[in-house]
Amino acid sequence: MKMKKAALASFALLSFSGFASAATITVDGWCLDVAREIKVGGNNAGREVIAWPDCHKGANQQWQVKDGLIVSQWNGQKWCLDVNMGAPVGAGNAGKDVIVWPNCHGGNNQKWEVKDGFIRSRANGWCLDRGVALNIGWQNKGLNVIVWPNCHGQKNQKWTIE
Repeated sequence: MKMKKAALASFALLSFSGFASAATITVDGWCLDVAREIKVGGNNAGREVIAWPDCHKGANQQWQVKDGLIVSQWNGQKWCLDVNMGAPVGAGNAGKDVIVWPNCHGGNNQKWEVKDGFIRSRANGWCLDRGVALNIGWQNKGLNVIVWPNCHGQKNQKWTIE
């Protein structure tokens, strides 16, 4: 069942007080997905997050929201959605890469606000954005997911939780 924009805002407020059931997070028909094979970060402990065109609802596409965290448990371990504060990405190097990290420490780079269809990082207020880099993930079908400083409201930044 798809949630309307108004329902999305109330979902965020309710779910932060306790885990909601696992949900799929989509943007313009693409699913938020843990690219299991792409290792990133210190000691290659993290995994790349991508937008994937096939919403198969597998464990790597299931997310829970709690206390501002967005968590995947695709391999039986908690992986927190995390802004990689390292090297910039995107047009003009204005964005930051989004990954999942196995240490859910609850820092601002792992905290998110879900409101009115936007998912904003509490680290910098930037919007979760389906990027344009191609050839990511298995069979090279994915697109990168970043945070972008300009929350412009185009379809690549309007997320649905269902």
